[in-house]
Amino acid sequence: MADNGFTYKKDIQFIKFCTYGFLKNLRFFEPFFILWLLSKNLSFFEIGIVYSVREIARNLLEIPSGFVADMIGRKKALTGSYLFYIISFLGYYFSSDYWFILVASVFYGIGDAFRSGTHKALIYSYLKQKNISHLKVEFYGQTRSWSMRGSGVAALLAAAFLFFSNSYNQVFLLSTIPYVLGILLILSYPRSIDTVQQVPAEKLLKSFTDLVKNMSYHLKSPQVLRIILNSAMIGGFYLIVRDYLQPILKNLSVEANVLSAFDIQQKEAVLVGIFYFIIYQLNALASQKANWLNKRIQLPAKAMNLTYIAGFSAGMAAGISYLFDLELLAAMFFLVLMVVHNIRKPIAVAVITDKFTDQLTSSVLSTESQLHSLLAAIFPPLLGLIADHTNIGLAMLITNAFLLLLLTIVYIKPTTE
Repeated sequence: MADNGFTYKKDIQFIKFCTYGFLKNLRFFEPFFILWLLSKNLSFFEIGIVYSVREIARNLLEIPSGFVADMIGRKKALTGSYLFYIISFLGYYFSSDYWFILVASVFYGIGDAFRSGTHKALIYSYLKQKNISHLKVEFYGQTRSWSMRGSGVAALLAAAFLFFSNSYNQVFLLSTIPYVLGILLILSYPRSIDTVQQVPAEKLLKSFTDLVKNMSYHLKSPQVLRIILNSAMIGGFYLIVRDYLQPILKNLSVEANVLSAFDIQQKEAVLVGIFYFIIYQLNALASQKANWLNKRIQLPAKAMNLTYIAGFSAGMAAGISYLFDLELLAAMFFLVLMVVHNIRKPIAVAVITDKFTDQLTSSVLSTESQLHSLLAAIFPPLLGLIADHTNIGLAMLITNAFLLLLLTIVYIKPTTE
């Protein structure tokens, strides 16, 4: 493991945290998920509903899952999330109709809800125990980079598997293996970083009411609303757009003369696997450099505006390229969009911590997370509907152009102006 300026002396638990991230992202089906759904003769609108169902399930259970983690312990909650994931993978594998896919997506969302924040809490508990909480950005950036590496390796292994098997379904079954290993790894975490506490039922209700109050309060403030929307917009849109790269790569594979010795699905597997591997390696590098970037950005608000423009401009360029049958160029602009999304994360935190007091920061970040999830549930069906009635390229162009125009509303004024 390269240090990249990381000052912490790595121990066995650090290696376990990194291994967790690596195994978690060995979802071999992800680079081919939309292609699998399209092979089921689903429309893009129906595919959008699959993504929305997953996000809605995750969002509804995010707060209750946190309380469950407190009551039964974070290790048990995380183990439970992995079991929900495995049920989801098996559901996709055995799916016989659209409704079965939707049910599997609900289980996937439940798994996300119980995982989201739980492992971070274990990491922060460990840092606090070691009296190195000040290294949390560096520490999390390092562990997250191994998640990206896991995604890259998963893309290559899935491509190799599909090359020889020509079966999308099998990658769901294959994905259960690292998740079983993940459960064993979580169970090996020390008890000292786990927590179990009694949570009164009224506290759960209070958290819901506090969330609603905080969201309504923050969304009434023009300054806060601009920051939250600027931060959440690309993230919510990105969750579905990133997978629209798959049908573009499929079209590109048809014309790939360099792979003429292989059949269509083999060419598709090779091209998608290699391209996603490159994307995840770049994202891993961006995660490793998160702390370095945070320290060198003098005006994070300005950087948010510029990356907002860069992200949606790249999305528009991808759509235009696709319209002119320039699939390779479209794929490259998709890559830019993905990297920009990954770069924005530490910048967004810097903007919020710069603009608000410590007491408000947590509340604003929570509101941003909820809005991010809401947008992630709304965008997929809308984008799919446009794609069904036009094509992917025009859908990308229209939606990205519209969101780019919204910068006039979500522009963040830098503090030095």
